[in-house]
Amino acid sequence: MKIKNILFVLAIYLATTSLSFADQVIFQPGSSQGKDMWLSSVYSQTAVDDDKLQVGGWGDWYRMFIEFNLTDLPQTATSAVMLMYAYNRGDSSIPVAMSLYLLATPWSETTQNYYDPLSGYYAGTVPAPTSNSWYGINITSIYNGWKNGTYANTGFVFLAASNNNEFNVFRSSDYVADPLLRPKLVVTYDGVNLGFPLDCSTPNCSGAGNINYSAGAYTPQMINSV
Repeated sequence: MKIKNILFVLAIYLATTSLSFADQVIFQPGSSQGKDMWLSSVYSQTAVDDDKLQVGGWGDWYRMFIEFNLTDLPQTATSAVMLMYAYNRGDSSIPVAMSLYLLATPWSETTQNYYDPLSGYYAGTVPAPTSNSWYGINITSIYNGWKNGTYANTGFVFLAASNNNEFNVFRSSDYVADPLLRPKLVVTYDGVNLGFPLDCSTPNCSGAGNINYSAGAYTPQMINSV
């Protein structure tokens, strides 16, 4: 009798409880979809749209810009992490901490000048990356702000904390030697919310363009909340 009662209670619980499933979108755009570039105060004052992104300087200043098109991504994220692959510059420079700004004005991947006026919001300071590893920044609140219209989605600009032969270098969306090292946005969301249905129902399947859908937990090697 006790077993029957337990089964009955369990059946009622399952019938009245909303189950929540965590799903993910991994957006890793290539050259045609990605928007990122770097420039400097002296030698490359106009945007450089090549296979790298760099921040720092040696007496001068280097900045990098990045923006993700969120059109086909979930409306609400439980987690959103921006990941960039850092690598060694191949010289005597050392990594440097960075200030992150949420841009409020549009910018050009090809014609932006270092001295063009920019406006934005200070989003925080992030530590220097480790070479040859993924560098992650938790942007959940900013992502949701972009999607709900609180902020205009014009991306980020990264500024170095100092410039005494200090550089951070990352692969860009134009990197062709290994496309899996391009910048990516990993968005975890509630799969029960049909405001964003999956294109497929199996883990690690491919969706439209460079968007991959997968089920289960994902933990970046390094997360810096801003």
